Amino acid sequence: MTLEFQTSSEPRREYAMVTCTCCSRLVPGKIIHWHDNPEMIPLWMPCTSCGMWLGHLEEDNKDVLDGMCLDCFGEIE
Repeated sequence: MTLEFQTSSEPRREYAMVTCTCCSRLVPGKIIHWHDNPEMIPLWMPCTSCGMWLGHLEEDNKDVLDGMCLDCFGEIE
């Protein structure tokens, strides 16, 4: 008896709007297709000052906050 194994290549990746993990809002994300189970990963934007991930409030006001989190924005005021 001979067993044949398929050599699996890299999983297919694509970028699309995915559902947020904390609410039902659509956010930019990456989808990795693992055989029959796609993994959806939200892509959050980092703070331009400290690198922490921005939340919804900061994302919605990124023009006012200049891409910073609330803590970093509060330090410069």
